[in-house]
Amino acid sequence: DRGSRPDIGAYENAPAIAQSDTARVRRGGSVTIPVLANDYDTDGDSFTIVSYSNPLGGTLTQNSDGSFTYRHRSSLPFALPRDTFTYTITDGKGETKTATVQISVA
Repeated sequence: DRGSRPDIGAYENAPAIAQSDTARVRRGGSVTIPVLANDYDTDGDSFTIVSYSNPLGGTLTQNSDGSFTYRHRSSLPFALPRDTFTYTITDGKGETKTATVQISVA
């Protein structure tokens, strides 16, 4: 008799889901974008931003609440009607997900 072993199953982590965002800003203005507001983790883990790219037509500041403030640079010698950046989140359990933020400049 080998005895019996309980089958507890394997715990599989579900990664956090990063979803794309959009924003609008006036030329030379700024906008705060709450990028984490539409992101989630299906198994309820908390998640954080681990990296982000810089946009071409403005400056980006990461705020303590996870949002970003984008400031359009009106001094550029060319006009960009749209700017983008990406950010990457993780729930700290090995996987990351990246989303794109598109900013329309009016």
